[in-house]
Amino acid sequence: MTYIWHVTLNSGHALRQDRSDITEDAVAALSTTLDGILQGAHLTVPGFPGYVVNGSHHGHDLIATLWRGPVERRVPILTTATALKSRSARQLWELLHDQSTVPLMTQRERPPAAPWVADRLEIGAAGDPDALLWTGDFSRCLAWTWAEYRGGMA
Repeated sequence: MTYIWHVTLNSGHALRQDRSDITEDAVAALSTTLDGILQGAHLTVPGFPGYVVNGSHHGHDLIATLWRGPVERRVPILTTATALKSRSARQLWELLHDQSTVPLMTQRERPPAAPWVADRLEIGAAGDPDALLWTGDFSRCLAWTWAEYRGGMA
């Protein structure tokens, strides 16, 4: 795999992200975070104190939510999902749309071709515009960390 489509559900913006756009250091930095997500933990986002991430996986799919604030008072900022295989990509795409509490520009019935990472800005993003300066990079790097993790397991 040499690229992943990066789609922002709220705007409909899509961009091809090549693996060469992501540094080895970024993947290494998020490896521990990914391990924690896979174990069900809430972890501080590396380099961004005050933000935590948690999530889950199923097969080749990963879904994670980025939160602002301490766990007991957190607000969601971003949900990001990565689909590496076409077999389950449609179901994950539909889930992102079905569970949305914010308006989306993408269509539930028209998922992109896998592999893709889809970002859905959550209601808490409106109150935290500074987070939007780095969340796209975070989700892209997490997607590639996941892709390399799954590639090593295949």
